[in-house]
Amino acid sequence: MSKNKLSKFADMATYTNVVQAPAMTPDAPCHPLFGQWHEAFFGNDNPIVLELGCGRGEYCVGLAERFPTKNFIGVDIKGARMWHGATEAKARGMNNVGFLHTHRVHRQVLCPGRNSRDMAHFLRSADEEGDETPDEYL
Repeated sequence: MSKNKLSKFADMATYTNVVQAPAMTPDAPCHPLFGQWHEAFFGNDNPIVLELGCGRGEYCVGLAERFPTKNFIGVDIKGARMWHGATEAKARGMNNVGFLHTHRVHRQVLCPGRNSRDMAHFLRSADEEGDETPDEYL
């Protein structure tokens, strides 16, 4: 583990724009944000756009800046990577972008709520190192 990884996790534990979801199984109880992302996380009713496999989060931050009337959630299993985007968004006071660090994407966490028809999904076929997204992550 790199020497900065633990400090990045500690930083993100204090960020309001980062949700660190525990590992969940499909039969686990729903996360408290289930169906509540608009109200509880973003505080608005704007459409939500997901980026699955967001890596460092630059794409989410860039889209959130370009489209301020949409909400963006970057999702990745590598929490230390997303620290970069989360830190930038926090420093810039961006309220329409958040990050979800989770080991698997489950419906118990990501169900957006009443505006689910507005939700878009982005999948990358490979991350910045060229590794394909593993099937168990999808």
